[in-house]
Amino acid sequence: MTEKLATFSQENDISIITLDDGKANVFSSAMIEDINRCLDKVPTDKGSLIITGRVGILSGGFDLKTISSGDMKAIHEMTSSGFRLLSRILSFPRPVICAC
Repeated sequence: MTEKLATFSQENDISIITLDDGKANVFSSAMIEDINRCLDKVPTDKGSLIITGRVGILSGGFDLKTISSGDMKAIHEMTSSGFRLLSRILSFPRPVICAC
């Protein structure tokens, strides 16, 4: 997949991560990786962070197709990386706003 599921932009001291998979913005392993790549670009010494989705949707949560697949390795990878991402966001040293 070459298309980004999460993109990073910056306006002055405000960093913005926008989720857009064209559907429900589910937290698949690929989405989680893209968000982590975006977070790597966010300054931690100044400014703030906004996480948002495209107009009309923030996220539908974890990828239910992966969960219902029965592939325990894929399920574990997705949920573990998702909870590590959540921990990273919750412990982020700057203000974080989630625009729903």
